[in-house]
Amino acid sequence: MYMAELVREAVLEIVSNQAMFEGRTTTAMNTEYALKAKHLWLVESDRSPSYDGVRAVLTGVLNVTDPSDMDCELFRYACRCVTRRSANLIAAGLSAVLKRTGLPVTVVMDGSAFKTHSEYALAVGHKARQLTRQQTKFTLRTVDHTQGQDARIVARMLATIPVNPA
Repeated sequence: MYMAELVREAVLEIVSNQAMFEGRTTTAMNTEYALKAKHLWLVESDRSPSYDGVRAVLTGVLNVTDPSDMDCELFRYACRCVTRRSANLIAAGLSAVLKRTGLPVTVVMDGSAFKTHSEYALAVGHKARQLTRQQTKFTLRTVDHTQGQDARIVARMLATIPVNPA
């Protein structure tokens, strides 16, 4: 399932327990796929003390009226939990393959999560290194959508370009 949709469903559950938005939902909040990945990245990257980016998503996308600071903090926390869990699951699968091969590998990552949210790619790399205990050397690279190109060809081409390991 799509990460932003998981966040939306988690938020609905939190709201149903009266822990956010005074227990009130909106039509947008109840609309499947109302949240997009770009909204998660905006929320997670917002470091402003007034939660400007978080409020922009809550009011502009989910039509929440006057969210409190606690609502903003809980929403940001829900976004972070889902994206970190996703990164950890990807890293677990990746580390299993890396341990199995035992060879130096260039891993090509595609998708908006890797290209637009730099912390996501870093989290995948960090967790994969923890799980492999650095027994296997690997490099993580991001590419634009391959539009039908074989990912193996792209990975092979990128492996020839010098890059600092992730």
